[in-house]
Amino acid sequence: MMAIASTNISFLYFLEQDYKNSDKYAEIALEYDRYNAKALVNKGNCLFMKNDFRKAKECYLEAIGVAADCIEALYNLSLVNKRLNSFHDALIALDKLQTIVDKNPEVIYQIASLHDMMNNTKLARKWFVILLTYCPNDPSIHARIGGLYALDQDESQAFHHYNQSYKLLPINIETIAWLGIYNVKQGIYDKARTYFERASQVQPKEVKWKLMVASCYRRMNDLDKSLKIYEEIYQENPENLECLRFLV
Repeated sequence: MMAIASTNISFLYFLEQDYKNSDKYAEIALEYDRYNAKALVNKGNCLFMKNDFRKAKECYLEAIGVAADCIEALYNLSLVNKRLNSFHDALIALDKLQTIVDKNPEVIYQIASLHDMMNNTKLARKWFVILLTYCPNDPSIHARIGGLYALDQDESQAFHHYNQSYKLLPINIETIAWLGIYNVKQGIYDKARTYFERASQVQPKEVKWKLMVASCYRRMNDLDKSLKIYEEIYQENPENLECLRFLV
């Protein structure tokens, strides 16, 4: 009972980010029961938060040795291997976890993310697409898939996913920027302008977005509006060389 109570107290302290007390009660739990997989996971988590990744890994491996189906140990083992740049070992842990908790979005995300970090673009895209079937309204997944298609120079598919991401979350600056630049490349300056105006609303102190809006008006041959925006930029940033050049 002491081991179970201490394990639970340790976890509660961990949730409150009181890692000192969490570690203390993890040790108490292990004193009463050395083969307590969840206490070993708690101890590993405290070491993880101290950036002692190698010792944390030892705790997770010991927990798996005690209980081979301990999903917390397997999942956290993948995370610690990720931090240690042992991507292949992280994937092995996640593959084993997949057999226990099939179709878990968090596990699928970690697999996709690892393939992305290993530059396995096609495999990363495959797993993110699988993840999308479970989380169809997650804008970050659409953006990740869009980025992977962009790496393969498939701009039509990249546009589709970035556009879906924008519809779901119209304030992500990376998504807005990509869509704006895409429309510039396509020569659709009026559409590009709307994205750069949105970017300017999201980051009002970032002068480059107003410069992009002015540039779109200039390319549309709407010189009066372009001049007006350059003059506004000049009032706020009189030393901006790009603004000065286009004003001249």
